[in-house]
Amino acid sequence: MLTPVVQEALSRIAWVFRMRVEDLDLKMRFGTDLKASFVSDWTENEFDKLYYDVLEMREHIGVRNVCIDEVCTVGDFCALAEQYRNLDFAGYCQLLKQWEKEKEMCRWPRWKRFLFAPTGLIRGKRNRVPNL
Repeated sequence: MLTPVVQEALSRIAWVFRMRVEDLDLKMRFGTDLKASFVSDWTENEFDKLYYDVLEMREHIGVRNVCIDEVCTVGDFCALAEQYRNLDFAGYCQLLKQWEKEKEMCRWPRWKRFLFAPTGLIRGKRNRVPNL
């Protein structure tokens, strides 16, 4: 039986990679089992979206200088989400709201997304600067 936090994390990964939650396994590895569809300097791919999620969770937990290689399986991502929820419940709820808003905004017309992205209402590459 999966906890609600793991179910939310699995649903996020499934949405990002455009697959069913039932097709995911906690032992699946990013890069080998789950691959990004494209690489571009102008738009985010699947790994970029998950990287920003990992950065946000790790920063609020209190760990700096995050290396994405530390989260290499679906189970690692789910464990990080559980740890984040246990240490910062309010921040976790805010992250879930961001995930839901991102899902909702993808249904908006392209012109509306273009308008809201620079204002910060949509999380994007311009709005996030990783800590070095």
